[in-house]
Amino acid sequence: MNQKNWWKSFLNLGYQDEDIRKYEEELAKGNLPLLSVYSVMGIAVLLLYLIVQCIHDGFCIAEDLPILAVSFLLGILSIASKTEAEYGRKHCGRIRCMIFVFSLLWYLTSIYYGIVLHPAEVSLTVCIALFAIPCLFDVIPVDALLLHGIVYLLLVISELTFASPEVCVKDLAYFAIILLMGLFVGWNKASSKIAQLRYVDIYQAIGTIYERAIYVNLRENSFRTIQGEKEFRAMADQCETPEELFRTYAENCVDREFRKRYLDFMNFRSVDVRMKFAKTLEFEYRNQSGIWQKIRLIAQKRGEEDGRIGALVIVARNIHSQKLKELDYENLLNRTADDAIRENEVKTSYLRRISHDIRTTINGICGMVAISEHYSEDMEKQQEAREKILTSARYLLDLMNGVLDIKDLETDMQKLQENPGQRPAREETPASIRGSKILLVEDDEINMEIADFMLRDGGAEVVKAWDGQAAVECFRKSAPHEFDVILMDLMMPRMNGIEATRAIRAMKREDASSVPIIAMTANAFLDDRESCMRAGMNDHVSKPVNTDRLLAIIAGYLQKK
Repeated sequence: MNQKNWWKSFLNLGYQDEDIRKYEEELAKGNLPLLSVYSVMGIAVLLLYLIVQCIHDGFCIAEDLPILAVSFLLGILSIASKTEAEYGRKHCGRIRCMIFVFSLLWYLTSIYYGIVLHPAEVSLTVCIALFAIPCLFDVIPVDALLLHGIVYLLLVISELTFASPEVCVKDLAYFAIILLMGLFVGWNKASSKIAQLRYVDIYQAIGTIYERAIYVNLRENSFRTIQGEKEFRAMADQCETPEELFRTYAENCVDREFRKRYLDFMNFRSVDVRMKFAKTLEFEYRNQSGIWQKIRLIAQKRGEEDGRIGALVIVARNIHSQKLKELDYENLLNRTADDAIRENEVKTSYLRRISHDIRTTINGICGMVAISEHYSEDMEKQQEAREKILTSARYLLDLMNGVLDIKDLETDMQKLQENPGQRPAREETPASIRGSKILLVEDDEINMEIADFMLRDGGAEVVKAWDGQAAVECFRKSAPHEFDVILMDLMMPRMNGIEATRAIRAMKREDASSVPIIAMTANAFLDDRESCMRAGMNDHVSKPVNTDRLLAIIAGYLQKK
């Protein structure tokens, strides 16, 4: 810093970012009541001195008349300062002028009694005045230098005129030292007052936004209320530490539902961890009147070495109207989402049921055709197959008529799993399942007959179960590893295929977790397959069933055993 900037900073009390002259009026207003008090005290001291002097030495015009004159002038200053305060005419210029006159009166009085009347002695009275006057009032440095420059010039003239050379040298040295000390203390006092005034605008702005504002010094474990309702300030006056204040507030003002979370939020021991990467933290709560409030912690004064937070500004405000709108909007969104989910579930359930019934019926038709081809020479079997195909076709027609009667059904709701029957034919020839024992679980009579025919025609032994509960009991009563594979339908009465699979997997027997369970179902949605896998099934075959593919899948699991 060059000399010019150093001098400018010195005169500006070290504040380089703003001119402290703008605080003159506030400093003057603060000095106004002090001026009245010090004037009255000065009168009392001078009159007491006059009484003691008269009793001891009698009345002396040279010594006592100046005391009466100064007392009279101090009385005028006291009345003037009170008038300024009572009528609100707190003009900075007037107050500074009165302070200047007060200071000059004391200095002249001290010079007269300390130097003129007692030139042979060290002037202790002047030293006291030089130290006390700068400390009494918050004075702008330029004013202080001007006043004390004038005073020191008067001191030099007085010493050279009245004191001996030896006393003069001592006095001037003492005066310089004491004056510098007084100015240093006075300027520090003014700097501290300005430091507070710098935040007045901020505090006032905080007051327009927040109902409460508290400054918490974490290092000293103290707090100061910046803004707050009358009741809150009364509560704060009864508390000594920040923890006591917020614990008392929580017990008396915070709704019981939010009290523990409020106290956890206001835990200052963990604030360094919680605010390591954040400058503010927020928490919303209801008070005991049901009003929503938001409280915010704002980090202040982090230590340069340890990074710990030295202070917090804690503010709170009413957000009741905003919160109610937010909750209403949230409830509306939830209701809308719930309605959409329910509508989607209804449509999905409907499509799943239609898909199941269509695929089950088509599976019956395809299966009966396969059986009819197998028994081409058996006319009785041919007749039975045709009747069942006709029954299934009529059911399918009724089903499709019902579907076509529904208006505006969304056809794009779920991706249907790719129909295995439409896949390119496998190049491999189906492996044999001869000698295997299969538990076949199916509730539809025609589909049971078709699957039974496919499996037995492939060489397997088949045990039938007509619903999930029957399948579970059949497996429970079987010998370990008696069944090589379980073919499980999904939509069945009493117990569906998902529940049956979970029940089998949960059994405390060696083969319960290893027996292959293959879903053979008309439920062809993608999430149906995922549900099967989550329940513990090994594979999923959609109806209408491709015989070669089914037998190949079964053979693949048999080869792994």
